[in-house]
Amino acid sequence: MQRYEFKVKGLDQFKELVSQLYEQLHKEARVILLSGEMGAGKTEFVRKWLQKAGVKGRIKSPSYSIIESYENTKVGTIHHMDLYRIAHPYELIEIGIEDYLQEQLLVEWPEKGWPDEISYDAWIEIKHQKENDRILTMKINKDTDK
Repeated sequence: MQRYEFKVKGLDQFKELVSQLYEQLHKEARVILLSGEMGAGKTEFVRKWLQKAGVKGRIKSPSYSIIESYENTKVGTIHHMDLYRIAHPYELIEIGIEDYLQEQLLVEWPEKGWPDEISYDAWIEIKHQKENDRILTMKINKDTDK
């Protein structure tokens, strides 16, 4: 497991970092977990990632629907999942998590219910600092790093 830390100042640097991470990871990483407190930038991370993948139009947070899927991106289908309202990992089994693992999956709030037995490729923790500054800590699992 590799660990990286990035410090960014402002929203523009944050979006630029997400663009760079997309370029580094989009081909190999299928499951990317995003943690951080409310308002840290998890959904903004996913929006920028999806825009880099070619998604046009509105990208909404799946806080209530739990999952939003985007087809025909540069890497095929990308699923955006929000586990904030998940009470127990077995709920993911009920919604068919295995089906979503076959394509790229970006997951917000994994600490709320991501099953330990399901591996991930990258876990990115976003910490909001003063103003719009952020610290991102990324753990790369498997062989997704270059």
